[in-house]
Amino acid sequence: MTARLSNFHVASPEDRQIQQQLEDVEARLVAQYGQQPTVSEEYVRTTVEREAERFSHARVRTYVPILVERAARHDLDTRAAGH
Repeated sequence: MTARLSNFHVASPEDRQIQQQLEDVEARLVAQYGQQPTVSEEYVRTTVEREAERFSHARVRTYVPILVERAARHDLDTRAAGH
């Protein structure tokens, strides 16, 4: 896992679970997009990190992995389509 995702404050068991979910999101998106000609694995990781950072201070974190994945997929779909 990249260092910047670990900046997502992990203090409680719930936070550790969310961190694991974010790592799963990253792995899933790398597997899906990372080999495409217009999307590198590094770009996928950077995108997930950027989206996760947007929620790093959220008080309610339950839906953070879903929101991160949705936003990252939108960005990656756009890039994969060449737009």
